[in-house]
Amino acid sequence: MKKQILPGLVLTVMLLYLMTSINTIAQTPWFEDWERYENNPLLAAPCDTVEWTNHFFCPIVLHDDNVYKMWFTGWISDPKEIGYAESVDGLNWEVHDTPVLAAGEPADWDYQKGTSSSVIQIDDTLHMWYTGTINWSVTHIGYAWSYDGITWNKNVEPVFTNASACAVHFDTMGFHMYYCEAFDDIYYATSEDGLSWEIGNNGDPVIELGPAGTWYDNWVYPSGLIMLNDTLRMFLTGHDGTGGFNFMRTGYARTDDYINWNLYGNYVLDVIPNTEYESMQVCAHTVLHDTNNYDSLTMWYTGMGDLNNWAVCQAKLHYPYFPNPNPGIHEFKQLDFSIYPNPCTDIAHLNFTLHTSHFTCIDLYGIDGRKVRELVNGIRPAGEHEIKIFVGDLPAGFYFVRIQAGTNVGSGKIIKLQ
Repeated sequence: MKKQILPGLVLTVMLLYLMTSINTIAQTPWFEDWERYENNPLLAAPCDTVEWTNHFFCPIVLHDDNVYKMWFTGWISDPKEIGYAESVDGLNWEVHDTPVLAAGEPADWDYQKGTSSSVIQIDDTLHMWYTGTINWSVTHIGYAWSYDGITWNKNVEPVFTNASACAVHFDTMGFHMYYCEAFDDIYYATSEDGLSWEIGNNGDPVIELGPAGTWYDNWVYPSGLIMLNDTLRMFLTGHDGTGGFNFMRTGYARTDDYINWNLYGNYVLDVIPNTEYESMQVCAHTVLHDTNNYDSLTMWYTGMGDLNNWAVCQAKLHYPYFPNPNPGIHEFKQLDFSIYPNPCTDIAHLNFTLHTSHFTCIDLYGIDGRKVRELVNGIRPAGEHEIKIFVGDLPAGFYFVRIQAGTNVGSGKIIKLQ
């Protein structure tokens, strides 16, 4: 009998050990596993190469034509201005010798250029949204555009009033902005041109301050937007109200419909006590795919040790759940399709062609960014496809259909008549 029981006992122990190991691994989500660059900071005070700034805050980074381009907020003393730097490897930066968005006049609504909150490139044009203010009592969001990232054409008036610290995402449905009113909660707005914005979610916040005692119970603001596997992620910043600028950390949230966010309860990048540049703040601003390893992410973030030490730092993260089937090809391609009849009253027909089999997602959205219904979610074979979109039960108005098949994406507007 003992010989028969022993193998079963051993097997049970092994299974229990395996389950415990799996649970232990699961307790550390992938988005917490950031590895800081060993030679941080990348840019810090004192800066000997330029005279106009000794501080480096809010790094917004793009990768274009094998060059990393960064816009950041800099200053020696007020007013704050927006500067520019370039890098070949994302680590060693050459700072432009003058601000690219200077302060202006003291009475200007954007005399202080608080943050270069988002920069998006569409074709050959760069679009920037930034926080502007006179004395920080009232803040607005401004807009500027550029061809080279250095010479900017600024909109005379703000495009969004009584708002700040925005993060903007652009896709085939248009522009999606997340912003704060007073660093309390995060709100959502949409735009077709990046200038005229419509507040979404009925004006209610999409991410609220945390309960008392949490790491984001005093401030929260949007940053670090990146789309992964058709899901928008945000590496946002939270402040726990400890006092002054202590302590601001980076957290993580995700959404499938732009409105309903799942916020991870803990921060994913913490301050480091007793360090010169990261003891008070670690605030993510940009997260991009690693150009040499598509299943890795690179983060550029603000590190602060005290009010005299604001620096740009970097961290990397392995993301094993979004493999790139074509290494070196990162961009989405436009998928051609047609919708008819349009306008329609009851049913619209969506026609498209797949050259190879793809996992395909097709969703219908309202003009406020809410997902109305899921149309397709699964593998579709190569060939011609027709999808019926039933809209007869929906109110009259504008709707958007978005389709993604592998790295092929597209979107179009549907007009629903009475």
